[in-house]
Amino acid sequence: MNILKKVSDLLLFLVLVCFSITLGVFVFALLVVKMHVLIALAASAISCFLVMLGLNRLRLKIFKNDSSKTNIGIIVSTIIFGGLMFYIFATPTKTYESTHSVVEKYGVTPDLIETSMGEKIAVYVQKPKIQSNSESILFVNGGPGLAPSPSVKEFLDGYTDLGYTVYAFDPIGVRESPIPQNVNSYSMKNEVRVLDDIVSHYNINKVNLIAHSFGGNVAARFIEKNPEKVNAYLALDTAPIYSMNENYPGQQQDKEFGETVEPKKTEEKKDSEEAVRVNPSLKQMVKWGFANELRKIFNLKDIPYGSYDEYDYFSNLLLSSVWGGVTKDGKLDFRMNTLSNDLLTKDLEKTPDFTKNLKNETTPPTLVVHPEFGVVPWQIHYQYKEYFKNTQFLLINGVGHSVWATEASRKQLIENGDALFQHEPLIDDYDKSDNPYPV
Repeated sequence: MNILKKVSDLLLFLVLVCFSITLGVFVFALLVVKMHVLIALAASAISCFLVMLGLNRLRLKIFKNDSSKTNIGIIVSTIIFGGLMFYIFATPTKTYESTHSVVEKYGVTPDLIETSMGEKIAVYVQKPKIQSNSESILFVNGGPGLAPSPSVKEFLDGYTDLGYTVYAFDPIGVRESPIPQNVNSYSMKNEVRVLDDIVSHYNINKVNLIAHSFGGNVAARFIEKNPEKVNAYLALDTAPIYSMNENYPGQQQDKEFGETVEPKKTEEKKDSEEAVRVNPSLKQMVKWGFANELRKIFNLKDIPYGSYDEYDYFSNLLLSSVWGGVTKDGKLDFRMNTLSNDLLTKDLEKTPDFTKNLKNETTPPTLVVHPEFGVVPWQIHYQYKEYFKNTQFLLINGVGHSVWATEASRKQLIENGDALFQHEPLIDDYDKSDNPYPV
């Protein structure tokens, strides 16, 4: 009978410890979204201790045990709980700096210009190699939350050979552009304002826009607001609009439309011998997985604790498993501002339909580039015709979403882009008899 009593007593003690710890975590979750992490940790440890102490008194009355031993157990349990919570949530996890992971820079020393919303933006100016009267080019990168890569610079260098001045930039909070003072700066409205600020800062009268992927959503909104400032628009594997439910209600569920969409072609990829898989540590998974859950539950824009460097490293480590792993020495060589990506993607879903005005504007000549292994279906690309009055299409074989990946594709883009920017006649690939993508 004594053994049964001792076992029951021990089980009850373990239950009250688990309950108290759960309550402590709950208190931490409630407080950390409003106050500093150290205050939330202290409050959670104190609440855990007090609840454990109170429940233990009830337990002692039931089993009539000596309180001195169990009080020591409560103190030890609280210290372990508090120490573990402090280690997980208050001490830093790995970052790009701590792991000596280096993301390659663009290859041009940037100008740091101040925008109309008070944030600073890194702008890369690629100067022309010959004299020309051609309108300047502004490149809008994909993402959101990504900076233009050195391969983009290599591609755009082809235009400087023809006499164009080319501008590229790191979006708000990305790479050389400082983290914004407020996360509300990550908005579609501000992404568009950045283009306007660059055009104004460099006194560009009319600009040639080149946009890739998500950048097309920014470029299209800029054109809607400033059609008179755009000479021509080269769209690289990007849809004209992002709010599909606004412009084409139910299209994604429309079976009849779906049957017209060509199956996505998949580019053959060879496994890189240099790429390896690196998984986040258990501490990273707990710390940042919990942070993401808090952001969902409390609808937070910002991360509740820790640094952006830690958060980015963890998030990009997860992405690396999708994007082909990390370098052979286990270091990340790419970086997405994942908070920017998350907030801008959500903002896209909420922004009002801008295309009603776009249809009424005198839009610039537009060339839509469709890579063979791209991510946007031909039928979605074709919808540019509904919003841009003078739209033509260019099909590039043998490349994926990074349309400029080969020497042949870069040559096609530069030759056709130059003709577009000079308002010279272009052959529309959609009008060809062998067009493989009939709508």
